[in-house]
Amino acid sequence: MRTHPAPSPSPVSPTSLQDDGFFSLRITLHTIELLDAVARHGSVASAAEALSIPSSTLVTALQTLEASLGLTLFYPGSAPTQPTPACRALLAEGRLLLQAQAIDGPPIRQRPGP
Repeated sequence: MRTHPAPSPSPVSPTSLQDDGFFSLRITLHTIELLDAVARHGSVASAAEALSIPSSTLVTALQTLEASLGLTLFYPGSAPTQPTPACRALLAEGRLLLQAQAIDGPPIRQRPGP
């Protein structure tokens, strides 16, 4: 029987139904960085090594994101790892956010109260 390490905090906030009937999903910049690394490095193992995280952590994060979105982000069994059109679209927008963060500095985590 295979055992897996305890899951790390989810890179994606759970979906929730808003008052207007639409679902919302919050994807973190860290999640976009993970997707970008896999797409750039061509494999989960290479991306995990570049990010200095265990491959299992990266796989869990990607599986969580795919389940939350209801999409396949990378073609199964492709070598090098190939992003699906949905992943490429997500990365196109996500990379703009990563570039903006790099220009503006780290995001504000908590704003001071009044």
